[in-house]
Amino acid sequence: MVDYQDGLRATILWASPINEWTVAWRYADDGSTQSTCFWTQEGRPYMHFTYLLKGVEQMIHTGQPAWPVERTLLTSGALDALLQSRAANSEIIQTPYLNITYKSNWSWQMPPPPPPTRPSAGQ
Repeated sequence: MVDYQDGLRATILWASPINEWTVAWRYADDGSTQSTCFWTQEGRPYMHFTYLLKGVEQMIHTGQPAWPVERTLLTSGALDALLQSRAANSEIIQTPYLNITYKSNWSWQMPPPPPPTRPSAGQ
């Protein structure tokens, strides 16, 4: 569970070994909730890494980061705190070093669906 300074609370569920992540959140202003599910490909070509690589390539070609460094700091810092909390029996981990803001012009695009699975030999 992640509690944000603005009152947003996000709960993350990792459904192992399914390799999907479900995230739900409740808005502080009106109490409404939303959720979404993220999946990663189980086999090649691992498109979730392709989008990361595209950002790295863009940075190499343009000399400009593909996304704000603040986004990487917030993501890495939150993940670190979540893992520390898990190791400490769900202890609350304060993260004052993540008290930063940024505005992104990044536009998320849905990755393509996984290719259909082919029957294995003998089926």
